[in-house]
Amino acid sequence: MKKLKILNTLSTIIAETRSAIADVEEWAEKADEKSNPSANFLRSKQKDLGDILARAQTLQRDFSSLPTTSTILPNPPDNQREASTVIAVEFADGTVFYDRLASRTFFLSLHKMGLDGVFALNERLSGVPLVSRTKERRKQVKQHYMEGYYITTTSSTQAKKDMLERVARALGKDISVQIVPKET
Repeated sequence: MKKLKILNTLSTIIAETRSAIADVEEWAEKADEKSNPSANFLRSKQKDLGDILARAQTLQRDFSSLPTTSTILPNPPDNQREASTVIAVEFADGTVFYDRLASRTFFLSLHKMGLDGVFALNERLSGVPLVSRTKERRKQVKQHYMEGYYITTTSSTQAKKDMLERVARALGKDISVQIVPKET
């Protein structure tokens, strides 16, 4: 899942570079007001940062061509457990969620799609409301609390993938969900 890590890193670089460009622009304007000769130097650095931003955005576009189908793992021998898996979710805007815990990727993805909208769908996961205003009383049901909602995460990785795809379709969101081997 190195591609997703690279995409996350590139997103961070792009955001920080945009912030740095804004800072340098502000400093250059202040230097211009005072007829400070460093204004030209700052404008030059602003252009350099703009070039770095453009290269990072090109890299992000190149890396964002992840396959839209899930990774299919071979069947393990009878005496071995199947490898643990997680999910990776990419949104049309380039946002990628990938965590060592499939449940965290799952509830962060639902959050990005909008918990109010997901709640209104009235979906159920493992026989429990997917998004609820009240906590499930059964201890075997795992839920995460976020912004006034309890999000059920008790399910297989495949069920999480299927649910994310179903919710995204219902809400008109364009996402790609993959099941990938957990990195150790």
